[in-house]
Amino acid sequence: MAPTIPEGVGWTALVVSAQRAAESRRPDALFHDPLAEALVERIGEQAANVPPDADGEGGGDLTAAMGDFLPVRTCFFDRVVAEHATPQVVILAAGLDGRAYRLQQPEGTVIFEVDVPEVLAFRDAIAEGLTPTVAHRGVGIDLREDWPAALRAGGFDPAVPTTWLLEGLLIYLPADAADLLLDRLTELSAPGSAVAVEYTDRDPAAAVSDHVGSDPAITEFARLVDEGPPDVPTRWLGSRGWALDEWTTVREQARALGRPVPAIMDPDRDGMDTWLARAHR
Repeated sequence: MAPTIPEGVGWTALVVSAQRAAESRRPDALFHDPLAEALVERIGEQAANVPPDADGEGGGDLTAAMGDFLPVRTCFFDRVVAEHATPQVVILAAGLDGRAYRLQQPEGTVIFEVDVPEVLAFRDAIAEGLTPTVAHRGVGIDLREDWPAALRAGGFDPAVPTTWLLEGLLIYLPADAADLLLDRLTELSAPGSAVAVEYTDRDPAAAVSDHVGSDPAITEFARLVDEGPPDVPTRWLGSRGWALDEWTTVREQARALGRPVPAIMDPDRDGMDTWLARAHR
């Protein structure tokens, strides 16, 4: 029997994973994600298009509107992990992240996947039978709780350089929660650490609705998103002592990878700019 699909923000992890599975099947795939492919085999791609409380009909517009956005974003965060090569990688709101099953990292690297217990349990059920390529540890806790303590209890060492991934997370946080998150991870970051974030310059749910209208999935997405960080990445990260290394957009990254830019990510077509930034300390 298939595992129960997580509710709320956990459902958005299905959308991301289904897109990574679709990318993995392309002849010109930018990456191959065994965990995402296992998800589609167990659940079916339609599960990613319909909110958990819907009746199972419709819901394809959200993933269609995203186009190549998610694979392009994935490649940026993959590159950050590869280029910094720190002994620890922490993925906050990890969802169904499959990096522990597809990335090749230096021996001794540990990936910590932080998310609510039910999402991690769902991920583990999907991953049954897969062989990890790097050591990884799930840390089951809500980010509104004392996740730094849970992370330490799971074996995280704040004295060791760490790469932090905030991929697909900040849009679900109010500004004060985003500030608290950054404060906490900064306190845990030894010299040599890096952080990568995603940032949009407008409400992403409104941008999607403006281009494709509304359906059950888009309505659910709009219910979940919030305002995000109180400032652009250059100032937001810099205010906590992080030195900016790169500040680019999904549009620029898509063009560099030879992929079309989704209209919702293209300001020239009344879309939003989605920024991808990384910094170090």
